[in-house]
Amino acid sequence: MQNQSNRGSNRALNRGLAPVVPTGDVVGEFTNYLEAVALVDSIVAGGFAANLIAIVGSDLKSVERVRGRLTYGRVAMNGALNGAWLGLFLGIIFASATSAGEFTNEVIAAAVLGAGLGMIWGVIRMSTRGARRQFISGSLIIAASYQVIVPTGMGAKASEMAAKTQA
Repeated sequence: MQNQSNRGSNRALNRGLAPVVPTGDVVGEFTNYLEAVALVDSIVAGGFAANLIAIVGSDLKSVERVRGRLTYGRVAMNGALNGAWLGLFLGIIFASATSAGEFTNEVIAAAVLGAGLGMIWGVIRMSTRGARRQFISGSLIIAASYQVIVPTGMGAKASEMAAKTQA
């Protein structure tokens, strides 16, 4: 079994997929990811091989943005919407065997039933969970700085191509 694992790792190394930080010539350093992407776009537009370029982020930070307060009303609405979609999907599947006149009624009934069950399920889940979190948020991993790196000895060529396309 270990032999197979080693073979898998060797294949990853041969394809350049090993988790190593790229090294080489730094063509540009930025504090904004979109600026690094713009430089890569201009280098590639100049004819430089895209697979030789890497954007390396450093000093990673986890950023959690609070999007709103978690209330029973919001939980009920989200549960109803999710339940309605599930009910609509299942209604279409099961009603496809019925006549055309009954199809619409069955699909609508399934969507309404799904919305009701989803709403009830969401409220019950929030009630049993307690007051762990009273807000909704989303998390991102963001780097404080970004470097555009090309293989050693190719930095001047990449910079030249970027200058041509930006002029």
